[in-house]
Amino acid sequence: RTPSSRELRQQDRGPSVFTAEWLGLSRQVVQLVVGRRHMSTPGANTALLEKLEKAELRIGLCEDSKLAKLLDPALPNIIGFLATDDAAVRAKVMAILTHLNKRIRGDSSVALPLTPLAKQFANPATAPMASNFCLVYLEMGLGRAAPAQRAVVVPPLLRGIARRGAAQQETLLSLLLGSLSELPLPGSHAELEGRLPFLTDPADRALVLEWLLDLLQFLPPPAAPAADRSAEPPPGLSADAAKRVKGRLSHEEVRGELLAAKKLAACRLLGAPAGGAPVPVASSDAPAVTAAGGPATAAGSPSAGGEGPLFSPLETLPHWLGASC
Repeated sequence: RTPSSRELRQQDRGPSVFTAEWLGLSRQVVQLVVGRRHMSTPGANTALLEKLEKAELRIGLCEDSKLAKLLDPALPNIIGFLATDDAAVRAKVMAILTHLNKRIRGDSSVALPLTPLAKQFANPATAPMASNFCLVYLEMGLGRAAPAQRAVVVPPLLRGIARRGAAQQETLLSLLLGSLSELPLPGSHAELEGRLPFLTDPADRALVLEWLLDLLQFLPPPAAPAADRSAEPPPGLSADAAKRVKGRLSHEEVRGELLAAKKLAACRLLGAPAGGAPVPVASSDAPAVTAAGGPATAAGSPSAGGEGPLFSPLETLPHWLGASC
């Protein structure tokens, strides 16, 4: 529809007013999550729908060159409203996101608010549907982000990966694959939590190690696979494992020098030093070891000083054997 003169005047008020409006909406999201406000009431729904319609109009009128500025903090706030049980509100949110998808996918120069989206995704209070949409936009935005920004945003996303669903795990591992060569390696155990937090949890650590082993064992598919062999996984891998490694990458991206670069990046992580710090052990049957490969003391500290690898030889022996083949 043609916007009214009043709506156009509202659109011209500038980003500061729009940001203030969305900050107000953000408070409504928090109240919804903690149960302080019931958005099932007609008055609340009507007011919220009116604000969403204004936001939809403003986004529709926004020039592509200014869209990135508008999406921070608008996009995380819009996604947050997927937590509501109101069908009309969800439908309006989906209409806005559908419009945004078309514009963002069609213009790779549009930057997305990665840090707010990452915080929203990592928040345990985020609704599952909102979490999925956060990951969709994170994957989209990280693909067009600078390597230094990926190195900051990706590691915290993998915290708790072992407790997420298979679909989210596959996406997160794909993001890890794209940032392996830029990961900030810790120089000591004290830096591990800040740089690679997903390696401090035994379950997350074990899952990433298993995926790294699959990556090192992965062989490129045939250049022109026959119809009866196109679905066959590489030797030594299950179909699911091969899918987790390849993700959405094309055949060309998992062969030759590109595949070799990814495997070298995996070896870079596996051979990283960590100041001789003790490492978590996922299995209760395995002996407690330090990063240097020796037994840990009762206090959990290395039995001998000196630098050692981030992963113990017990953890990485299969990986190095696979890498040498």
